[in-house]
Amino acid sequence: MPLPAPPIDDRRYQDLVDELVIDAPPPELRAWLDAWFTAYEANGGVFSTWQEMRASPELVQFSQDVGAAVFTRLERQLASRDFGNPQIDASTFLALIERGPYNVLTLDFTAREETIDAMVTVIRRGYLAIED
Repeated sequence: MPLPAPPIDDRRYQDLVDELVIDAPPPELRAWLDAWFTAYEANGGVFSTWQEMRASPELVQFSQDVGAAVFTRLERQLASRDFGNPQIDASTFLALIERGPYNVLTLDFTAREETIDAMVTVIRRGYLAIED
């Protein structure tokens, strides 16, 4: 029997990406990442699992729809730069903001604040070429 689409607040992820100011100063970027971690903590681990599941066409479609909406928003944010490839960069950026909380909240590999600080550095130096 196919699994029903899960009760996930998929709009929250999309809204958060809309709120992202990619070149915000470090304190604002940390605050955004903290909000992202909080949203992920509420249901992101389950969302990650659904991305990997192939239990039903509905579940696969749901996961792809949410992922595509977030990806498109990230691509728009990264397109404002004058270097890089927004599609490739959005893909790796999405991996960063998905795996950071996953490593903290699911795998318990690192501490939340330590991970957020590292992510701020990676985003500013790697995606924006800003040396602080």
